[in-house]
Amino acid sequence: NEVKATDPTASLALLDQGLALARQADSPKQIAKILARQGVIYNSMGQNKQALPGLEEALKIHRGLNESNQIMAALYNLGTTYVALRDHPKALLYLKDSLALAQASGSRNTEARLINNIASIYYDQGDLDTALKYYLEVLPLAQKADNVNIEGAALSNLGAIYAGRKEYQKALLYYQQGLALRDTDDRHAIINNNIAQVYLDLNNYPKALEHLQTALQSAQKKRNRHEEALTLVNLGEAYSALDQADAALKAYEQAIPMLDEFQEYVKASYAHINLAGLQMRIGKQRESLATADEALRRAKELKNPALLKRIQEAWDKLHALSTINKN
Repeated sequence: NEVKATDPTASLALLDQGLALARQADSPKQIAKILARQGVIYNSMGQNKQALPGLEEALKIHRGLNESNQIMAALYNLGTTYVALRDHPKALLYLKDSLALAQASGSRNTEARLINNIASIYYDQGDLDTALKYYLEVLPLAQKADNVNIEGAALSNLGAIYAGRKEYQKALLYYQQGLALRDTDDRHAIINNNIAQVYLDLNNYPKALEHLQTALQSAQKKRNRHEEALTLVNLGEAYSALDQADAALKAYEQAIPMLDEFQEYVKASYAHINLAGLQMRIGKQRESLATADEALRRAKELKNPALLKRIQEAWDKLHALSTINKN
């Protein structure tokens, strides 16, 4: 019988009952099906370790029954569970085994999804060369399968990799391809923000501002406050570089509480120190030093060495400027 319950805990309890009946009836296919559903629910609750035993048993059952498609799905479920647990070696092991079966079955959609997942693991590990190889591989597959979601994700990640390598023209090429995809309304703010970041890195502030204003409108239209906060930070930088101090101040001051709301504490620390620099530049010395102190306090709390180093250097410069101004 189908199990329906909106509460995950209630669903698990009902599935436990179904599992007991399936074991009693010695029905391996039903046992594996229920174990897989329990694993999905545990993962949705963030209880990834609890998902593993059932998912491993389901895989063993499917292998015993020699069910290729179910084996592929079980391997995928285990791979994504290990991704959530940040156990990248095991995640790659299961996902690559699943990929081999997907390639043998000729399922382009499944193959594209798996390659994209594998690429993302290498990206998260900082192995950008390997990630690049997989993203370039997944792109034509996603296009042939007409899978806009995976194609869009691959284009964005290719843009990010090339931007990180300072190959800005390639980055812009991939970002703009992503922007041209159909059904991109939900991604417009993110993609325009990414394009703007490239132009910020190139010191092309008018072009960055153009994309940031579009990104802000998209984020606000979709009521995506997280993306709105990230856009406002970049707007602060662009307005500041264009000597539009009032607009920059407003952007930073709006962004900071929103960044805190979404626990973007590192970005909030950088926003504080950038705001402090802007305040010093326009003669608001007392406010600048107070904002810089707040940035330093936050950086120390986060215990992020790279962040603390940059904030401390900026803090030192602002206090040195303060002393010069007094004299």
